[in-house]
Amino acid sequence: MEKWGQYGSPRLLGAVSMNLVWNRDIDMNIYAHAPDLKNGFAVMGEIAAIPGVNSIGFHNFINTPDQGYYWCVDYTGADGKQWKIDNWYVADNHPDAMVGENLSARINEIITDAQRSSIIKLKYLSRKEKGIRGIDIYRAVIEGGIEDISSLMEWIDEHRNNGMMYWMP
Repeated sequence: MEKWGQYGSPRLLGAVSMNLVWNRDIDMNIYAHAPDLKNGFAVMGEIAAIPGVNSIGFHNFINTPDQGYYWCVDYTGADGKQWKIDNWYVADNHPDAMVGENLSARINEIITDAQRSSIIKLKYLSRKEKGIRGIDIYRAVIEGGIEDISSLMEWIDEHRNNGMMYWMP
């Protein structure tokens, strides 16, 4: 995160920020007044030199509804565990600015230990299912009281939202 600090305001969000990690995936948004692609690649150049970085992928979504630059870093820690690190570099005035961060903060305020355990268990049990996002599981457990995989699958079928999710508990 510190490498991004010279070009914007990096924010941690998602499972890591809520202690709901099962699959070692870090999500980060970097906000800047005017994201500069060259600055993003400068950061990625520094990150590429870090031992354990295996690959870096890039997508230019600046002229799409996502309106940003995206890098995915695949990293293997000294312990041999693999991590995926998503980096979204977007404008401060992005239409969805702070949505993920606000959701993470709200979940951290209200989640119970039982809900946390159910979410992590359901993330593991649903790992081979296509199209199930973390936010779908969070909503099913927190809003729907779901605790088992068959109920989760039914709940998601009834409440499916494939686009940007603006749910807030």
